Amino acid sequence: MKKDLEEGGFAAIKAIEDKAGGVPDYDKRVEAIFEETLAQLPKAEQRALEYAALLPADVVVRGWLWELLKEDDEVDLPESPGIDRPAMAVVDLLTRRTLLHPIDDHPQLMSLHRLLRRHINDQLAADDELFKKMLDKICDLTELRGKKSQDAITDKKIRWELSPLLALSERLRELGRVNIAIDLASRVCTSMIELGRFDESRASFTSFLVPTGEVMKGISFEKAASIHSNLAVLLEPLGDQKGAIKQIEQAIAIGEKHFDSDHPHLAVLYSNLAVTLRSLGDMQGACKHMERSIEISKMRYNADDLKLAVSYSNLSTILYELGNLQSAYEHIVQAIEIEEKNLKPDNPSLAINYSILSIVLKDLGDLQGARKQLERAIRIDEKHFESDNPKLAIRYNNLAFIELADEKKEEACRLWRQAYAIWKKHFNNDHPNVRHVVRVLEKYCRGMPEVK
Repeated sequence: MKKDLEEGGFAAIKAIEDKAGGVPDYDKRVEAIFEETLAQLPKAEQRALEYAALLPADVVVRGWLWELLKEDDEVDLPESPGIDRPAMAVVDLLTRRTLLHPIDDHPQLMSLHRLLRRHINDQLAADDELFKKMLDKICDLTELRGKKSQDAITDKKIRWELSPLLALSERLRELGRVNIAIDLASRVCTSMIELGRFDESRASFTSFLVPTGEVMKGISFEKAASIHSNLAVLLEPLGDQKGAIKQIEQAIAIGEKHFDSDHPHLAVLYSNLAVTLRSLGDMQGACKHMERSIEISKMRYNADDLKLAVSYSNLSTILYELGNLQSAYEHIVQAIEIEEKNLKPDNPSLAINYSILSIVLKDLGDLQGARKQLERAIRIDEKHFESDNPKLAIRYNNLAFIELADEKKEEACRLWRQAYAIWKKHFNNDHPNVRHVVRVLEKYCRGMPEVK
């Protein structure tokens, strides 16, 4: 059979493709060869290609196929001496037969011939029961890989999978599994936003909106609120606070209509609104909504729950802006104590709170303590993020103010220039962070430096 496949099936296809410009009915002739070829394949190889056809075009991940085959109880994987991973062996055989084509710049990614993909999808569309079973398996895989994607913030080895997962989210939306697609996009984009990959995140979230800005039909109210809330979280660091307010208010309107008043989802929405109001300078409004968020969370969670740590951290920044330094200090220390109890010492969430604590300590007059906490935060972030991540620019900017207060102006200017170079790479001149660093450079460092 192998000889027939190599000499008949794909040798024939290649011959037709070489002459495609002058061959009549090219698509029909190639599809006929595909049909004949598929009929000769063992069940496991047929199923692998069916899964590949349901996955995003040109984003067929080897590891996904292995997992799908292993979990498919209708497929008997070949067992032979020396083969300890039969699912992997099936996929490798399909690549040798050129039914799956490796993508040169990534060892994990493969593609399927466009006509073969169309042919298999047409076959699956005619078998509703099989289509549903296979799509359910892909959704199970989506849940696992979506959860794992949140580790990408600290695990550089799996960051390559984030873009393929967003492609999978789009594919699931096309196949009618919209709510699962939203869950996947939300999880993946949480990591992407932390990593400074804003454009991909925005494209993913907005794909679930119709031109009027409303979510598309068929989306549950929980998921609709989630989309608007996630867009708000994305727009805020991009400097579009008004857009963020609009999105979070839409999310809250949905939430308050459908959820009980003490529902934890509302606590998240009120917290996100508070963060955005703080960016707009409305500290009283921010404080009000953050305290409401904490009130709900305290009813729902244990005293050492990480969700409360996030709320205490956010409230600390608001209290700092209001000039209540002692209360700001107490809340950020409370947040850190919860996180140090629950997280590894190098978790990036701790870096955020060490940085906030450093700002409070600086204004309380403890420059040595402030520098210690901020350098601690920078060590964590430099371990996990690329050198041009916007988070590092925030840390360098904050450290610059500590150095300035300690009369180390030259070092402060060096750090501001470093922050400027990072922010300018990600944002335009109108972004609040870029405008801020330009102002301080002009004030303290005698004008704008030339940044290469």
